[in-house]
Amino acid sequence: MLLRVLLTIFLSIHLAACALVPAAEEAVADIEQGASETEVYPLDEDQAIQVLADAISEGWPDKSLERLDDDHPAYRFTLWFAIDRERIIAEALPRENGHAFRVVNRGTAPVVGVPARDKLIPLIEKYAQAASTGS
Repeated sequence: MLLRVLLTIFLSIHLAACALVPAAEEAVADIEQGASETEVYPLDEDQAIQVLADAISEGWPDKSLERLDDDHPAYRFTLWFAIDRERIIAEALPRENGHAFRVVNRGTAPVVGVPARDKLIPLIEKYAQAASTGS
């Protein structure tokens, strides 16, 4: 009888601990590792959205973009390094004379997130420059 009670207690504790793992993983995986921002480009919101989509598609054609429901246009995609993941978030930030762009990498794999951020900023600048000059 005592063994049965101990086993029940052990299983209850184990199940409770397992239920906490996803929440803890999400909290750890949401650590902001860094951010970079561009200058302001004279673009409307539709142009800014297209700049983000084009830049990400050129840099990571195999990634599907997830549109975020923020108060400004933003996309997210995920990169993996072994069992660690990094979420790259690209945002179009409304400014007085157009839009600036911000790229943030969040997660537990800055080894892939920092280079991705450093790669995405010049791609965004390329497309933003082309859109702002009409070429």
